[in-house]
Amino acid sequence: NVVAPILEGEESRKGGDQSHRQPPLRIVSQLHGVRLLEKLESYDWSVKIGPKTALFHVLQKQMTTPHVAIRDAASSLLQSFFSRSLIFEHDPDEIQLWLASFPRGLRKQGAIAPDGTALSDEVDGFLAFFDSCLSRCLKTPYRYLEEGLGIVSQIEGTEESKAAYTPSEVPSPLLFTILEELRYRIGKEKGSISSDILTVFVFLRRFFLLLLGKQPDLRYVSHLARGLERSAEIEGWSGVIFNAVQRELKILRRCLDFGRTADDEMPSTASPGILKEFMSPSIGQGLSWQYQVSIFIDRLRFDPTVESEDVVMLMASTLVSLPGSHEAVRELLLNVFSPGVLWALLEYDDEIGETARQSVPFHWAFVQATDATLKSDENVRILASIFRAEAKRFASSASRNTNLVSLRVQEEISKDVPLAQSCGPSVLRMLNLAL
Repeated sequence: NVVAPILEGEESRKGGDQSHRQPPLRIVSQLHGVRLLEKLESYDWSVKIGPKTALFHVLQKQMTTPHVAIRDAASSLLQSFFSRSLIFEHDPDEIQLWLASFPRGLRKQGAIAPDGTALSDEVDGFLAFFDSCLSRCLKTPYRYLEEGLGIVSQIEGTEESKAAYTPSEVPSPLLFTILEELRYRIGKEKGSISSDILTVFVFLRRFFLLLLGKQPDLRYVSHLARGLERSAEIEGWSGVIFNAVQRELKILRRCLDFGRTADDEMPSTASPGILKEFMSPSIGQGLSWQYQVSIFIDRLRFDPTVESEDVVMLMASTLVSLPGSHEAVRELLLNVFSPGVLWALLEYDDEIGETARQSVPFHWAFVQATDATLKSDENVRILASIFRAEAKRFASSASRNTNLVSLRVQEEISKDVPLAQSCGPSVLRMLNLAL
């Protein structure tokens, strides 16, 4: 198969050791190869390369390559493929939200959680799950399409307000295949939960928040979020991975309330022992950014005592020094629980702060901004700058982000928030600066 060499694995999959880097010519040839594949309109993506399909290998490359240009080329190829598919014909641009929600971190073999639970590689676990769901959805898409449209009739509100949900606003039927499979897998778990299930919850948390950018209001995504919460209400479950699932659900709930849901804030300073650990010169040596950021994110997920402003700052300072620093810092910030910690980094007036502002997605900074955060003129300018930069890179992001901003203002109006307490003026000033 002439396509096979183009889709071979990256050096980043070889234990994370940067000494396994591929020669530049090999990287360039892969980049051109992936770009050429997009032009092969008649290519059969179900053809097997080894035990997996060619499409599986493209998805894997998009998630695992440490090279931004190759990932962008793979994303463009996937966008082209899925836009011609029935499962995205309602809104071909929606595939961008899926690609942005896929996992990026890579775990080393033998990784374990603090309670001894084995941790599988996030990309491998998610890809196996996603590939199974994709195959099923492509066979019976109308069944899942009807489920998605049926939710519109279940949300609260008048028939007139529900009419705002046209087929293009309803997410792909693939989402409902994933939710069905997730419920099935959870039902098979006995007393504990696997790290593969956690990876799916992380993906869904990220995807649901991006989905807000194409919704007329919060009702549909809030309905999906409540269903996701119910799926995790299993009596007798315990362990650090179960706690990490609950952490994801808390983040989602708070973001859908635009930071108004009370949560325990993280301390600004960690214990001396933890600080000493993250100040070690050996941290980050010899690892590609995907492995290093995965180690950091697992610490944040599984050990609540780690997430403080100074520890996350030390993590970010390590990642800033690695090749691929912007991608690494983006992944770190997307997994920070505390809005206070996230915004502390965005406010830094140094290389860490600059990299954070250039890396963080607008929607994430915005939904993690509390009303108090938005009262700061400097924070309004930061958000406007992130909005503009993202709009230059992705043309469709401007309309999605503008819609997200309008949802927040719309929520305040519906709740009759007094003008003195409203963040509306700050939000509209931010949009003014951005546009």
